[in-house]
Amino acid sequence: MDESEYFAVSVWLSGAAVVVSLVASLFAGLAKRHARRSADEAKRANDRNEAMDRVELNRSIRERLSISSDTQMRYQFVNAGDRAITGLTVIDPKKRLTDLPDRFSDVAIRGGTSEHFRIAGGSESELPEFVLVKWDGLDEAVPIDFPYDPMKSIY
Repeated sequence: MDESEYFAVSVWLSGAAVVVSLVASLFAGLAKRHARRSADEAKRANDRNEAMDRVELNRSIRERLSISSDTQMRYQFVNAGDRAITGLTVIDPKKRLTDLPDRFSDVAIRGGTSEHFRIAGGSESELPEFVLVKWDGLDEAVPIDFPYDPMKSIY
């Protein structure tokens, strides 16, 4: 082979290398785009799963949280569940509830009761039907039914 043949082969090989690198770049770009889409889809799926888990957890907490009466006009929150409720906030615009912090931020209401609270003034017939509460992880307040004793309303 003479010098011109070597030159032609090297030009041909260089051209082939350029084509191979362009094809590799194209596949790398497609792979990167696919990886980004897959990561975005995985994140959306994870966000949906977390939201569904949070909804289920809040439903479970709501079903197991109640108010009980231990003495006349003295009440307590009862958590019959096995998960702690943190950051319980009572929404009381009329300020009828007393001996009750605005937020039980330091009280994790476990499978037991929280601090007691009372109803300011009034009689049993003036009790609210429910109390609105929120807790950490719950966006909108939910009503917790107030205990009602029909026998007390007769007197």
